[in-house]
Amino acid sequence: MAAPKVVPRDKDGDGIFDNVDARPTAAGPESPEPRVHGCPDADHRSGDEAPKAGRDRSAS
Repeated sequence: MAAPKVVPRDKDGDGIFDNVDARPTAAGPESPEPRVHGCPDADHRSGDEAPKAGRDRSAS
C-alpha cells in the first residue's frame, strides 16, 4: 500500500503554505520579504522583526 500523500497546510487560506508564511493564522499577500510574507497589509511596516502573536497592534 502506498504511503498517504502529505499535503502542505494553509490554515488562513491565503495561498501561502504555513511553513513559509510569516503569520500562518492571518491571511495576507505574498511578499519577497520573508518577515512579512503572508502577513496582513497592516503588518507591512519597517522594523527589525515581524509582529508577535497577541501583540496589540493599535498602539504605535
